[in-house]
Amino acid sequence: MLSLERETEIFVRQKRELAELFGFETRNKYEITRADRSLLAYAAEQSKGIMGVIGRQILGHWRSFDIILFGPDRQMMYRAAHPFRFYFQRLELYDAQGRFMGAAQKRFAFLYKRFDIQGPNGNVLCEMSSAPWKIWTFPL
Repeated sequence: MLSLERETEIFVRQKRELAELFGFETRNKYEITRADRSLLAYAAEQSKGIMGVIGRQILGHWRSFDIILFGPDRQMMYRAAHPFRFYFQRLELYDAQGRFMGAAQKRFAFLYKRFDIQGPNGNVLCEMSSAPWKIWTFPL
């Protein structure tokens, strides 16, 4: 099971595909590593089929989709569910048994991105926000 309590830094890097260079959205895939670049986990979007392709092209990040996190041994550890929303995006995390673990909830911010990290009861555990010049880098 992926454990992040001992990690001081983690890095999530999206694996890009050639079609994305031409504006065609593909299923997102990520590699999750420690600061020394050693592998912690993989993550992959699960939206499939023709409706998944159409949704990615038309709705972009507003559409609903799931991302499965799995270890180097390819065993599922978590499922992240992104429900359909036009405003204030949300990403909910579930463990391999389907138990709700918490969520990242977008908050209003001007010139940067801001999220609340919520526990299973909805209480805010911490906030993360980006700098205006690095909108996808989030110190916690």
